Amino acid sequence: MKRLYRLSFRTKLFLGIMLVTISIVLAFSFMFYNYSIDNIRRAEQQRGSQVSEVISSQIDQMYRQMESACINIVYDEELKNAVYSLAYGKELLDEQRLTYERIINASLQRTVLYLRNVVKVAIFNCERGLYYSAGVFDTSVSYVNRRLANVEWYENLFDAGEWQYFVAPQQSEWFEGPTPVVGVVRKFDHSADQNPAVLQIQMPYETLNTICSVNYTDMDSEVLVLNKRGEVVYPLSGSRYFSDDELEPLREQVRLTTSPGAYSSPAGQGLMYAYCYSRYTGLSSVFIIGRNKLDAQTGYFRTLTLLLICLVAGLMLGSFLLLIYLTTRPLNKIVHTLQQVDISHMSYQIPGDTQNEWLLLNTAIQQMLDHLRESVQDVYEARLRAMDAQFAMLQSQINPHFLHNTLNIIAIRCEDEGRAETAAMCCQLSALLRYSCSIEPRSVSVKEEVGYTRNYLQLMKMHYEELLRFTIDIPEALLERLMPKMTLQPLVENSLSHGLERVAPPWAIEISGRVLEGCGWSITVRDNGAGMDDEILARLRRECDGYTAAVTGGSLTPDQSIGGIGIPNTFARLLLCWKERTLFEMKNLAPGFSVTFGCMPEAAPAARGGYACPLGLPLWRTSLPFCATSSKS
Repeated sequence: MKRLYRLSFRTKLFLGIMLVTISIVLAFSFMFYNYSIDNIRRAEQQRGSQVSEVISSQIDQMYRQMESACINIVYDEELKNAVYSLAYGKELLDEQRLTYERIINASLQRTVLYLRNVVKVAIFNCERGLYYSAGVFDTSVSYVNRRLANVEWYENLFDAGEWQYFVAPQQSEWFEGPTPVVGVVRKFDHSADQNPAVLQIQMPYETLNTICSVNYTDMDSEVLVLNKRGEVVYPLSGSRYFSDDELEPLREQVRLTTSPGAYSSPAGQGLMYAYCYSRYTGLSSVFIIGRNKLDAQTGYFRTLTLLLICLVAGLMLGSFLLLIYLTTRPLNKIVHTLQQVDISHMSYQIPGDTQNEWLLLNTAIQQMLDHLRESVQDVYEARLRAMDAQFAMLQSQINPHFLHNTLNIIAIRCEDEGRAETAAMCCQLSALLRYSCSIEPRSVSVKEEVGYTRNYLQLMKMHYEELLRFTIDIPEALLERLMPKMTLQPLVENSLSHGLERVAPPWAIEISGRVLEGCGWSITVRDNGAGMDDEILARLRRECDGYTAAVTGGSLTPDQSIGGIGIPNTFARLLLCWKERTLFEMKNLAPGFSVTFGCMPEAAPAARGGYACPLGLPLWRTSLPFCATSSKS
């Protein structure tokens, strides 16, 4: 596994695609092979069914011809009268006997001419010693006489109630040598109480052999004819290619068949065959499909399938290899270029031959580097301001610890002398100094910032007494929101120092908060003073615009500053904290002046008629110099 992890991305991608490709090709090839073999088997079985049906039809036709000849003979009244007279007549004259025999021989000769390839047409009665025949000449008269003398054989020709039956291929009863024939045996008159004679028509075995051999050309295929008991009656020597054990499933199926029609071997059976059962003759014509042909066709499709597997797999793997190379080549260039990026060199050049798909990735990387450069610039600027603030605090030559202790001593002394108001002023001033001189934390809750501002206003209230009135209205939902420290008090101090000095008392300052839709919020500081001159207001806005452009463009320098610690400084710290979500609005009232600041909801437009700072800066940075993010903000 470790060696696998150490492989390159291109190699692992190729190995994965190769594994999937080979699996898919093998699966489809297996299905194609099975589908082709099934089609071959179905086609062969269909051909076998057609062959067996044709053979069965021709065998039926052969037996129907013989049966038709039998019917013509037994229903010939003149012939029937002659047979009855010869079988049961008493003391016939020679002339009468010759006449009857001439009628019988003429009828038999006509049958031979009608059937053409008939071997023998015979009318005989062993009990009466009656025998007349036509066809092939009897080579052994003594053999015929011995057959006529076998009365027991004659009596067992028919089963009980039987008057006609078809003779399957067998040796002829009238020839001493091996002469296989097929035929029809019929009682001459099955309606009478006594049967005068038996009519037998025999055709050569070669007629059946011609029917069964002309319908197929496969060397190892075979045609069999089975009777109702499942016995092979054609060929007489039995199957040439298949043993009795192999034929046993076929025998069993034939024995169970009772309805005429075409049948085929069950699926999955080793021996493939098709047969047609004839109710007319009771014979089943079977066509057994040769193994050699099936094996040859199966081997052909097996070879074809292997070639297709190799060809398709090779083409697909070659195509995927080329595609992987063309795809990963731009990625390798991007990786090589990114390896050269460091803190002093954050420029990134997009390769000129990069495809459009990778252009989006290059653009995203470029934006990431731009955002990273802006973040570094913001952190640098924030640390610079923090160091400047700490240095300025040290330069003030004020020891906060000493001031706190001194103010506490003064407060205790004032309480001892009964000056409670002076003691309260000392405590409030001590709290103000403790809050303003502490560096951490840089972000405080709205509740803490409002408390600090309230202490400042109460000190101013002790000084101005009834000349100054202030109200603070902040919703409970805003108290836990985070904001940069020392944001609200400088704006209130600005109103006291500049906004109220040119108007007569009483002076009023109003601090109000508001929750905006989409998790946004704002705080407004409003006074009833003389307002701000348009020129000063325009200059402040230009300073804010310049600082916004410096932050957005990443061109903020260590010596760049904005105002003092009043409105411009407050705007700068809010901008570094909330970026494009910063809400900052300054406007003159009638009478007075108001400043609104806060955090806008995401994608919210700037307030109409005021000043807001829409920035194209990233929303995902959480390490901010003067504030900590919160889920409530």
